[in-house]
Amino acid sequence: MEYLTEKYNPEFSKHKLYRISKESRQIEELYEWNQGNSFIKDIYFESDEIGYIFFRPSGNPLDYQFLKTNNGGKEWNVVELNLPVNETHRKDEKLYFLSNKNNLKSDWIYSIDKSNDILNSIQFELNIIDFSVGENGDYWLLGKEKDKTVLKHYEDGKTIDIQTFSDNADVSPKQLYKYDELIVVIASQIDENMLGIGGTKPLMFVSKDNGLMWDNHRLDEALYLKPISFYKDEQMTAYVGNGKVLTCKF
Repeated sequence: MEYLTEKYNPEFSKHKLYRISKESRQIEELYEWNQGNSFIKDIYFESDEIGYIFFRPSGNPLDYQFLKTNNGGKEWNVVELNLPVNETHRKDEKLYFLSNKNNLKSDWIYSIDKSNDILNSIQFELNIIDFSVGENGDYWLLGKEKDKTVLKHYEDGKTIDIQTFSDNADVSPKQLYKYDELIVVIASQIDENMLGIGGTKPLMFVSKDNGLMWDNHRLDEALYLKPISFYKDEQMTAYVGNGKVLTCKF
């Protein structure tokens, strides 16, 4: 099955959850959220019955909730998070999200156990933009350290520097992808030829050996990379503007 949501007028946002059969292409409406200025951050289904949503019922960034269903989206149980929710990821029996506390820096990663709703957290000395969860409960962290764009690895209570991609504030980290020993870092850089209109160009850094060696992958024709789809450690596909799709085989 595939799941999707539909959003209406953003001034009074209404969301609907649908299930689409891959075999028959039949569409079934499951649930409707009819709440003003609400927002669905991410949705995960691990079976036809069990699913999870990070949901904000209002315009207040502190109103986030964790929604759970065990009957295919027809009914939802609510866990109040009362925290901002930025990037989210799933790993084994836990869901993870990036957040902050009383500052503008995203330096907290929270994990919530799907079976018992227990919430745990860890704080880092880094403005984290994206992260990846390793096989041993370790974290790979992409973020900003003052003006630097950096990648760090946290394991067993220690954080080590893996790579500095730029010392320049003109470079902004955007996305981190990790699968086995493949690491892909997406960033953007202010394009001096487009300063009059605030233009940027995408950057992509690739490591195939867990961060030991890096290649600055050329993206000459790309205006941007969005959306991006990865398939294991084999390839990346992204829309790059002007009706073009980029496929990068690793």
